[in-house]
Amino acid sequence: MPYTARSSRLRSLIAALSATVISVAGLGAATAAPASASTSQISIIEPGGQLLNDPVDTLHTLRLLGVTDVRLMVPWQAVAPDSTSRTMPKGFKATSPSSYPAAAWAPYDTAIRDATSSGIGIDIDLMGRAPVWAMPKSAPVTGQASVNPSASDYGAFVQAVGARYSGTYTPPGATTPLPRVTLWSIWNEPDYTATLQPQTTGGKKDIPNSPHMYRNLVDAAWKGLHNSGHGKDKVLIGEL
Repeated sequence: MPYTARSSRLRSLIAALSATVISVAGLGAATAAPASASTSQISIIEPGGQLLNDPVDTLHTLRLLGVTDVRLMVPWQAVAPDSTSRTMPKGFKATSPSSYPAAAWAPYDTAIRDATSSGIGIDIDLMGRAPVWAMPKSAPVTGQASVNPSASDYGAFVQAVGARYSGTYTPPGATTPLPRVTLWSIWNEPDYTATLQPQTTGGKKDIPNSPHMYRNLVDAAWKGLHNSGHGKDKVLIGEL
């Protein structure tokens, strides 16, 4: 049956990609012989909230466009309990996926199940903002950026996500395990003040600070992924 994209952004994307393909195809025909297609190259797109709000139609459109993987942003604060509190909840076991609210996981579970059934891979971006209880008391309660986030708390969050999408975890009330994810991104744009602060310290001397913070986040996330059975997965760092 005919398919109509619901999202104007997706329609714009289709038009832009179609124009690019036509332009490149015409140029290639005029200047060079066809090249052999790569058998290992992947095509990743980040559809943002569209994937969570309308996974079936979004994935259908992306599959028609030749997308092999989608980048799914899983913000730490979005799934953490009491994320705007200064105090971590009592009894909270940060490395266990069952300690996080089931409703917070639900949209990500659905998107990953639908992507897997559609034959599209998932790149989970383990991004901030950090919950307030994982930042210093001087950090603002609201905002987008994470200010000096706790690397150890972040590593525990990563381990919980890794355990949930290990291919063996069955959520309470479900009858089958969630799909396994094997491609991960650690944080998002760590060199950007809107995601990680402070980028520099020392006042006028502008001593770089974000590389030190990000190195600690990567180390903690690497440990969390290894502890949850993802030691041989592909991991992207320092990327958009």
